[in-house]
Amino acid sequence: MHPHLPLELSIDTLDTRARGATRIDHTRYICDGALPGEKVHAHALEKSHRAFKVTAFDIIAKSPHRIEPACQYFSICGGCQLQHLNYPAQIEAKLTILKEAFHRNGQLQPITWLPALTGTPYHYRRRARLGVHQCTNGNIVIGFRRKHHTHIVGIQNCLVLEPRLAALLTPLHALLKDLSCKNRIPKIEVAAGDEEIAVVVRHLVAMTEQDHEQ
Repeated sequence: MHPHLPLELSIDTLDTRARGATRIDHTRYICDGALPGEKVHAHALEKSHRAFKVTAFDIIAKSPHRIEPACQYFSICGGCQLQHLNYPAQIEAKLTILKEAFHRNGQLQPITWLPALTGTPYHYRRRARLGVHQCTNGNIVIGFRRKHHTHIVGIQNCLVLEPRLAALLTPLHALLKDLSCKNRIPKIEVAAGDEEIAVVVRHLVAMTEQDHEQ
């Protein structure tokens, strides 16, 4: 039976995909973008196999840990999920998800939990797989997949990528548009070590000699 709308939900936790979640009368609700401790008015729902997904909502009461995302692409890009949560709360949320995974998958309860490793909320990601798409006008789009979609969100900068990797986005755009097989390159992987960085270009047809020179 479809719940009566609008529906007020009190978000209890984050699921493994960092989406707000709660239960009412044994029914699970997933509210992507909501945070634990928040109350929301759900205006639209989509039934999935195990839960109702909230596709439109207003926040009635905000979490004290909610912040304004620094990234201009956060609302549409699927590259990261927690920029609307302050950094200490992000660490706690990830620890909770890890503890629940131990319990759910093996009924395990470690005797001791070491303190979580922490760093900075930005520029920490040392490896990424970037999607590539050629538009009908010939422009090249490089970025991460759109939230809840397979389309690529074109990005010119990324606040979570290690700075040396983020700096590659502009030259990669310039490089790909001049390659003969630019419409046959679906992905680029980038990785950063302490001293070196690596770029892996996946191409579905052979490159020309000129492409290799580029």
